Amino acid sequence: SCKGGSAQKAGAVFDGDWVDKRGSTVHVKGMSITWPSSGREAIITKLDGESLTMHFGASSYHARYVDGCLVWDVDDVWERASPKLAAPKVTHSIAHAESTTVATTPPAEESEADNKVRA
Repeated sequence: SCKGGSAQKAGAVFDGDWVDKRGSTVHVKGMSITWPSSGREAIITKLDGESLTMHFGASSYHARYVDGCLVWDVDDVWERASPKLAAPKVTHSIAHAESTTVATTPPAEESEADNKVRA
């Protein structure tokens, strides 16, 4: 999900790696956008701190910067690529530990129920 980015100069706010909704990495630097997986490149024709327009193929595409994401007019959303790949694993481990705790709770409840039946 998108998160608020830190305030930067208009030209640099979009620089860096992004991930589109299909999971492809997109690299933005200055006035160019490249897709490392395919080697394709697009030129940014308009840029400010809140939006950008790129020319790709025979068309132009416009994106707004909303909550740290680039929301495109062609039903695509780019999120910042996380430099900390270990962070989701840590979150997953915590979630896994919680689910393990939940999984061990029902036997305890069953034994209490058994005690009530025996009483």
